[in-house]
Order: sequence, then structure tokens, then C-alpha cells
Amino acid sequence: MTASTLRWYGSLMKIFTAGALQSVIVGVLVACCSVFGLSGSALAATHNANFRGSWKSAAGGWVIRTENASTGVCTGTSDFGGAYKLTSCRVKGVRYIFTITRTGYKSYNSGTIHGNNVAGTFHDTNGTTNSYVATRA
Repeated sequence: MTASTLRWYGSLMKIFTAGALQSVIVGVLVACCSVFGLSGSALAATHNANFRGSWKSAAGGWVIRTENASTGVCTGTSDFGGAYKLTSCRVKGVRYIFTITRTGYKSYNSGTIHGNNVAGTFHDTNGTTNSYVATRA
């Protein structure tokens, strides 16, 4: 064996001892993710938060009846009365959007889901913008 072969063999033996193998595996996985354009946050955010349930805020509430786990498309109702409809509902990761509509009026809602709480904002066709928090009942 040549001196360079012995150095290479010695380095290889160090890799496979003292827990260094795990470091090598993690390094290879990180390198592969970088090559394919995947970040740690992208890998972690592969599912949508559960938005289903009855939500109550100081100004009113809504009920999300269905949510497609793959697409994030959701359906529900508003508790503002029969003339108000909840439309254009979607969840992506922990973010949600939906619109409350009635003839001549729209309220565009968006926010973040934190377990059984949401923090959101809306702006409507009357020119009102406001923040809100809601809790799943």
C-alpha cells in the first residue's frame, strides 16, 4: 500500500467511528436537498393545518365544514346570516384565506392557524380593514 492509500484508508476509518457516520449521512442529505432545491422549511411544510371546525371572534364567526388535505380547498358557512356566504376558502401550510360575500359586499379574510386559534385580517368592499383573533369552539 502506498502512503496516500493508507491516508485515505485512515480517513475512511475515522468517518465510520465515533459517530461521524451520522454526520456524513446528514451532510449527504443536506447536499442532495440543496441540489434539488429543497430547504428544511419546504420539507417540513408538506401538509396543511387543520382548519375544520367552528371559529368564534369578537365580531362573529364561521364554520369550516370540509378541507381537502391535499389541495387545501375548504368549504364552510358564515354565522352573519343567510345572505352571507363563505367562498374561496383555501389553506396552504398554516395560512388560510376565504371571502365572505353577499349581494354588493365582499370581505377578504386571511391569516395564520395556530392550533385552536387564528390571527387574521380582513379588508372589505366598504373600505374597512381590521385585524382579528378567533378560537375554535
